[in-house]
Amino acid sequence: MGPNETIYVTTNGGESFAFRSVTGLDATKCCHSVKFLDSSIIWIGGNAAVLRSTNGGSSFGGSQITSIGGTVDRRSIAGVSNTMAWQVGNSGGFYRYTISTGGGSVSTRP
Repeated sequence: MGPNETIYVTTNGGESFAFRSVTGLDATKCCHSVKFLDSSIIWIGGNAAVLRSTNGGSSFGGSQITSIGGTVDRRSIAGVSNTMAWQVGNSGGFYRYTISTGGGSVSTRP
């Protein structure tokens, strides 16, 4: 993550970075924490956005949640699998996100 809530990725161990655009992402709703499950699965969490990449950060499309409701300031994210992550808010709330393997169905639980 970079200035103004931007996302950058590297494919050469950090020698260079490339900007990644996420269609429809409101920069004010992202990005506070990153969790790498492996070299392919990446979760990014923010105020009202949860992003997932299944291809090492080449894209984050199709798995983006840009409107999850409420005004809780969500922060740290913990991806536990390819399809599920937990996020904690500043007010102490915990949220579970489940994304279908196809990226279409998203469920949240406060």
